[in-house]
Amino acid sequence: MLIRGVVSSPVRGVVGSGGMRRLMFDDFQRADTSPGELGDAPTGQAWDLRGAYVASFPLPAATDGRLVDNTFQAPGGQVVYAGMDLGETVRRLECDWSWVDDTVGTAFTTLALIISPSPNWIDTMLHITITNGVCNIQKRVSGGAFVTMNTGKTTISPSLALANTVHTTQIFVIGDRVRVVIDGRYDVTVQDAAIPSIVGRYIVAQHFSATTDVRWPMKVRRVEAFDAP
Repeated sequence: MLIRGVVSSPVRGVVGSGGMRRLMFDDFQRADTSPGELGDAPTGQAWDLRGAYVASFPLPAATDGRLVDNTFQAPGGQVVYAGMDLGETVRRLECDWSWVDDTVGTAFTTLALIISPSPNWIDTMLHITITNGVCNIQKRVSGGAFVTMNTGKTTISPSLALANTVHTTQIFVIGDRVRVVIDGRYDVTVQDAAIPSIVGRYIVAQHFSATTDVRWPMKVRRVEAFDAP
């Protein structure tokens, strides 16, 4: 069952049922931006755009990624992280996105959602990656290897529709468990002792595509975070 708790609105700190408090909200309903910029969320936080890891932290400033037609977009062949510090540990993260069919090419832009305790974002993190058919729920501790925690349960079935269909991912962190729900058709919970130490105050929405031969680029339409699942 797809869980819904707080009705979206651009007001920070709204308290929903059970005392859940929204930490941030952004539906990107504002003017287009220049490459490398997203501006500020309606709840007051500034987005920081970063590019792929090169040799050290902090990550380099992004030269791509921007708002176009009220969506966060990035060109194929780019890795663009959009992150922010929410000041409190995030226990629930949501994202709406869609893919566009450009009719040529073969590759996907992969959506990645990150919750991290580190200002470096990606050295220690909860890392969720999503294509139309696969969801990987991963942990990374202190710059170590990526470890997939939902082995054997990565398939999204039926697969997610393409060509402008809007999808929703919800991530719930409850103690040493993480639950990921995608459109109500994927609903998997994993348990791992490291989970409390890999979540924190930083959130990231990432565009990842390893090639410029991208047929299905992505549009991120909403990001929302809460202090409780």
